[in-house]
Amino acid sequence: MSNVTFRIASLPEHPRVQAAYTTWGYRSGISPDDILYVAERGGEFVAAVRRTQEHGLVLLRGMHVAPEQQRKGIGSRLLGTFVEHLHGEACYCLPYQHLRAFYS
Repeated sequence: MSNVTFRIASLPEHPRVQAAYTTWGYRSGISPDDILYVAERGGEFVAAVRRTQEHGLVLLRGMHVAPEQQRKGIGSRLLGTFVEHLHGEACYCLPYQHLRAFYS
């Protein structure tokens, strides 16, 4: 995993992230106000997560890892990067039941 980088995607990269999401089966859209955290290998996105603001709350949405990259620690590292940038701010997530342990 040493060749995977974790960063915030720039606004011009949002369409590329949306294309990756579509490939991975994520159907929700991206808002220009979203902050997108990505994991990238060799110029390709291998994971992404959205930080949104709704009704005054910060939410984690759309955590996805490319199927062929799952179970390699990429999602955990991306989530760690996301959490580091919260600087103690409250953030909410509504995960599927089978993913509750991962997010806790």
